[in-house]
Parts: sequence; C-alpha cells; structure tokens
Amino acid sequence: MLSSLGAFEGEKWPPYTSHVAVELFRKDEEVVRQTDIKQEQRPRMLSFGGAKRNESTQGSPARKKLDELSESERDRLRGFYVRLRYNDRPMMIPGCRLPGKHLEGNEGRVQVALFNASKVSHGPSLLSILIASASQHAVPSPDGSVVAAVLQSQLVLRSTVDDQILASYSLPSVNQNTYRHLKLSRRPSLAGVDSPLRILVANDDTIHVFEVRSPQWKAVINNAVGNMGKIVHVDFGANEDEVVVFSDFGFKATIWSLVTSRGVEVRDPKNSSRCHDYRPKTKHWAILTRELARDNLLILAPGTHEVLENVELPTVDAQGVKWSSDGPWLVIWDSASSGYKVLIYTADGHLFKTYAGGQTVDEIGLGVKNVAWGPQGKHLAIGDYNDRVTVLADISFLPISSYMHPSSIEPHQMDVWEEQIHHSQSRTYVRVTGPSTLPPQSSLLGRNESITGISLMEFNTDGTLLASRSDSTPSTLWIWSMTSRTPIAVLIHHAAIRSVRWHPTIAGTLLIHCALENPVVHLWNSTWEMPVILEMRLDTTGGRMEASWLLSETHEQCALMMGNASNYTTARISADGELLPFSNGEQPLDQGPDERFDGSLIDLSPIKLPQNDASFEEYEHSNAHTGDLDDTFRHKRLAQTTA
Repeated sequence: MLSSLGAFEGEKWPPYTSHVAVELFRKDEEVVRQTDIKQEQRPRMLSFGGAKRNESTQGSPARKKLDELSESERDRLRGFYVRLRYNDRPMMIPGCRLPGKHLEGNEGRVQVALFNASKVSHGPSLLSILIASASQHAVPSPDGSVVAAVLQSQLVLRSTVDDQILASYSLPSVNQNTYRHLKLSRRPSLAGVDSPLRILVANDDTIHVFEVRSPQWKAVINNAVGNMGKIVHVDFGANEDEVVVFSDFGFKATIWSLVTSRGVEVRDPKNSSRCHDYRPKTKHWAILTRELARDNLLILAPGTHEVLENVELPTVDAQGVKWSSDGPWLVIWDSASSGYKVLIYTADGHLFKTYAGGQTVDEIGLGVKNVAWGPQGKHLAIGDYNDRVTVLADISFLPISSYMHPSSIEPHQMDVWEEQIHHSQSRTYVRVTGPSTLPPQSSLLGRNESITGISLMEFNTDGTLLASRSDSTPSTLWIWSMTSRTPIAVLIHHAAIRSVRWHPTIAGTLLIHCALENPVVHLWNSTWEMPVILEMRLDTTGGRMEASWLLSETHEQCALMMGNASNYTTARISADGELLPFSNGEQPLDQGPDERFDGSLIDLSPIKLPQNDASFEEYEHSNAHTGDLDDTFRHKRLAQTTA
C-alpha cells in the first residue's frame, strides 16, 4: 500500500511485526454541513469487509467514486483528512504535497501529508486508493514507437509520434488483484528477422499475452505458477514465443511455450531477477538454483530447454549471474557475508578464474555488492561494500583500475556540478569551485543509518565511460573515463539517484532519474558546457515515477519517457539539451475499441513436468543453431590445430 502511493521510498524491508495504520481526521473549525442528517446516518469514510450495507450508507459518498459525487456530496466530505502511519511513524505521500491536497501547516511541522477527501479527484474512490495497489508503470516498445500502459482493467497502446491511441484491450476485472506486471517482447537484433511485438500483462496468477499487429490473437495462461503462491516475476523468455514465470518463495520457475502450450519447470530457483540471464544471440539460459543448501548453475539449451550443464558452485549464497555482452563468459558473485568472491565461468560451464579482491585486508574489503559488464565484454566492473569500483580486463580478468568514492572532493581534479533550486522553483546545475563534502545518506532519509556499497554501475554504449553511485552518498553520481582511468565529472543532487541510463545510440548522453516528487529529469552529455535539468508536464498523483529513453531515428535528437502508475509523458531533446515540443499521454483511456479479441484464443493450463536433470558427458561444440554451447577458447584451439 505504501509503495503504490510512493510513500515507501528508501525504506528497508519491513521488520517482523511491522504494521500500517490509516487514520481519519476532521478539522474542528471546519464544520461539515450535515445539519439535516442524523448522527447515525453520517457517511463512513472507510468501510471494510464484514460491515453491513444498510439503507443509510447505500446512497452516501462512502459508496461512490469521487468523480461521481455531486457538489453537495463533496461539501459533506469537506474537512476530512487521512494520514498513513508505518510502524507508528507518519509517512509522507508525494501526491499530496501540492497546495490544497494536505492540511495547511502540517506538512512542514510534522512532515506528514494528509489526503484531503474533497480534493482527491483522480482515479478510483478513496478506499480503493488506500487498499488496492497502483497499476504498473507505462512501458515503451524496444523501438520506442509505442507505449503500453495499464489503468484499472484496460490495456492501451499509444503512439509516441502523434500521441494517438493505436489499440485498446479490455482485461478481465479482478477483485483486489491488480495487474502488477507489464512487459513487452524484445526483438532480436538479427538481420532479416521481423518478429511480432507482443505485450504481457499479469496479475498474481494469470498471464495475458497480446500481439500488436494481430489484435485477434491472444494467449491466456491460467494458474501460471500451479498453486505455488503468487507470481513474483514474469517476462518474455528467449523470444516472444516464451514466457518465464517465477513463483512465490522460490518454489519453481516455469518456461511456458506459446507455440506448444506446454511448460518446463526448474525447481528451487533463486528468486532474484539477477539470478538468471539469457546469453546474447544464442539465447542459452543460465539460472541459479539452490537445493539442499547448495548453489547450482544450470545452463539450458534454447528451444528444447535441455539441461546442458548442471554445475555445483563453490559459493555460500550466490547473489547473481550475468552473461558477458559478447557471450563467451559468465560471472557469478557470492554473498558479502562469505567474503569477496567473484567467479568467472566459460560459456560451457567451466570455472576459469576466481577473483578474491587482492592480497591484503584493505584490498579484499567487505565483499561484492554488484557487477557490470562493459560492451563486447571488454571490461568487468565490480562494486563492493567499501564504496570502491574495481575494473578487470577481459580474458586475463586482472585489475586494471580501481575507483574510490570519497565523501569529500577537490573540484580541480574534475568537473563538479551541484543542483540548485531557485526562488521560482526552477532547477539548474551550478559549478562547484571549492572543496566540497558530499551529502551523506542520513541527511537525505532523515535517519541515522549506515548504508554503504556501489549499487549502481553502468557503462555507456562504446565502453569509454562508466557511471556509478555509492549508497553512502546516494545523491552523488560519479562519471569515470575508461581511457584516462580518472573521474571526469561529479554531479550532486537534492534527492537520491534512483536510476541512471546511458542513451542506447548516443554514447555520451546520460539520463539521471532522482527520487523527486516533481517530474524532473537530469541530463549529462560529454560535449555540453554544463548538464541540464528538465521539468516535464505530468500529474504527480500517480505515485512513484520512472524515466527511460526512447529510441529515435536521428542522432541530432533524443527522446525520453517519464510516467507513473496513472499517466505518462514523452519528450524530445535537442542536441544542445533543450526541450522540444512533446506529446502528453494524459488523456482518457476509454478511447478506441473496447474489445479486440473475437478470434483465436490459446488457453494454457499448467502442465507439471518433472525436472530434467539430464547430464551430458560429452557433446560437440558447434554453432548456436544446434542449441549446444560453444567453447570459449575455440578460436585459439582452431588456430593451434591449423598450425
């Protein structure tokens, strides 16, 4: 509930016996005009299961959506406020910080925003806002031409070019079970291949798949996890004909085929989204499992899903697996509690090297938190809990550079920019000329907590730049040059950095998204005189916002999208960082056809298959079309044989 309202940002996983309280208030000096209503007939703002629905409440505002209320009924609700408390601590709701949507004077004094029942005019009724989770954020297509969004029980496709609705799909209505997952298929980068674009929408147990070009085509996977809890993660698999589903509590992962209507199960998978990955081009699936307190690496063949390799790992609790960008290598890192351990495997599942961080205690540090591959596998960046990034070279996997994230900086060593908010509430970057101390994590969250480690790392498209963020200074972004192996820019913000994304085609352009209430994006480019901050037109009442790039046809301009659970907007950015005229997606979603499925329907029922632990003592290393894994060093062996 708190996450759907954007009030759970920066919070840790709820401890045992955590609780959320919903409090209802009425302002004393604001008398509600109910003189002609008896005391027992006053509307109840919140009504939970078990309460009888009598005649006195059937016609009251408590049983209607806010947009259905008349002016007289709205007057009866004037002066009522709602506050959320988490573990007896008032929570700030971003959508209620605007003037008129909270109790005047209470926001700054007690740091709490109150829902004003007479002002919340968006979305469903107050009860459903508080109880039901928000819909999934809008998701762009791989080419950036289409944006898919779910609001209540409707899936809408809208063009990012002219903002027109391309298609509208009705989804089955579900009680207290919203559609939490929205994914679009990833088109393969193969010449001459024109794969259909499909959309996946799922709630806790049912998956719906639609095809953009064929509106009459639809696939439904009922009871997708087979009574094993809820769906915790779902996405398309190796292509648009496969759907991968992870069940609750790590019971199983299932690969559903939309062609054969059958599923293949993998038992005891690790449930983190970082614990499985598809190999580029060949689409071999690497997944981490844990059975009988042992970690295992499974490598499955594309299409047939045969187990090519089942490797027992020398780890205590493996945290993730990633294929290199070019495909020859696999990296697996262990939990920080077991020490500093990064395992490098070849494509056919053989351990090539173990990197332990160094020889001394200072070099080893506190363990690994995150890893990132550079383009074409040229570099492997390792972020640890010592606020340090270590970059390893390819093939040898020896350290070539190490980048620390200190709490204070000297501007003469690099360009340092700090975000400033002016009296007009506009935001700009200002160059820092003197020594500066970076804002710590405790000053942003208002709590005395020690959180360290590099949680964000991303290479740009040509591998010449690396962006990183330390959790001890979460509002500061470091940009490193892989050529000079030094920092070239440091950007300091007013809020914690939520995500960073390099542009997929323009190598030197970076999108920075901070945890702000306002729809603001920060942009940095290696050729600009200074970074820019753009504020977009978007209603902020939809909770947490997300920002991402959209692919554009020209290198002179770039396009981006920002949205929340209720609406989204797109924008075009000039080569100089100026905001060009953009389209706004804040339009009613009831346009277009209501129902588009009168044709074929694939109904997939769960098919429980035993786990196939087939082992292959020998198999020939061949190309990707056979489904077998090739040897990482096949080119070297071929050269020796020829000589």
